[in-house]
Amino acid sequence: MSKTLPPFKFKQFSMTHEKCAMKIGVDGVLIGAWTNVVNPKEILDIGTGSGLISLMIQQKYPTSSITAIEPNKIAFDEAKDNFKNSPFSNQPQIEFTNLKDFS
Repeated sequence: MSKTLPPFKFKQFSMTHEKCAMKIGVDGVLIGAWTNVVNPKEILDIGTGSGLISLMIQQKYPTSSITAIEPNKIAFDEAKDNFKNSPFSNQPQIEFTNLKDFS
């Protein structure tokens, strides 16, 4: 019998990470928290997994345009749902592709 993971809750959003291979952990949370740039206009998240870093960055920089790419279909679907369910009016966009084929 498999365990169901509860949603991971942040201050402004919740997300699932049950289906993708890389679960939410300290490393992803720290990358999202420590990111510090001045007025980013466009951001590319390569290998977004569950979408954690994209959502944390969108929370920090709400006017930025974020594109996330993910080559794994299961992770792509989970990130897409997490983006759709986020409270941010400017949601990250996601593409089912790898970096080599991304344009």
